[in-house]
Amino acid sequence: MKRIFSMSGIYVNGAPFRRLAGAAAVGIVVFAICACDEMAQQPSVGANLRTRFGSPQEFVQNPSIRQGLDTAGAQVNLGSNPPPLAGRYRADAEITSITLDRLRTQFEGQPIRSEICLFNQITAGRISLSERLAGIEAFGDGGYVTGDDARFTVWGESVQDFGTQAAQLGFHQLGFEEGTCMGRVAFILSGRKSSSGDLEDIFGTTVIVAFQCPGMYELGAPRENVHQVIREINGLSWSWAGTLELEGSCSG
Repeated sequence: MKRIFSMSGIYVNGAPFRRLAGAAAVGIVVFAICACDEMAQQPSVGANLRTRFGSPQEFVQNPSIRQGLDTAGAQVNLGSNPPPLAGRYRADAEITSITLDRLRTQFEGQPIRSEICLFNQITAGRISLSERLAGIEAFGDGGYVTGDDARFTVWGESVQDFGTQAAQLGFHQLGFEEGTCMGRVAFILSGRKSSSGDLEDIFGTTVIVAFQCPGMYELGAPRENVHQVIREINGLSWSWAGTLELEGSCSG
């Protein structure tokens, strides 16, 4: 299976998930960064998928995110004076940890080579982010940025749905019925802005905050087997570390 890794997830086997609000790149059965107000139009989806974090503090207070940050040893910068971050960056990073033991051999140490754009940063602590990888782009607005002096943390979240396709979680070959599966992901990116404009000491964590999939099934296995897979996905997190090298403006 071909896997292409991004900061916000994994583009699996050349087939992106069906996306909301322009989100694209996907993770280990999961997603990317976007603003997904369309969720309000999905009455069949649970409230935990429709809910949006109202501040960086709400990210930290979420038990799954807190556990993911603690497991990864991630430090966040909650100050009110972050550096200006607008620009187009080239990621040079690798996956450092994943919370599901049986996935560690497959994913830890894998390189990440994607293009990141940070834009629309305002003094009220909001910022937008996009990520491009292999012609697929995840984008949206409504994220947060905090920090002091040269240190910063970017906070984002996404909700995506799944089309009819197959993917893999560890040793499980999974299928998805059209329009039945949805998940919510939080994305936290911390680091330091250097004098050259590069973003250094980058450490990121992605957490699957909620996942609902009545139409997911394990290929060639009894349908009840999927309940264990869903339990593994809920709360799953992975982290990465590296550098974002400044290449120009997002419009360049």
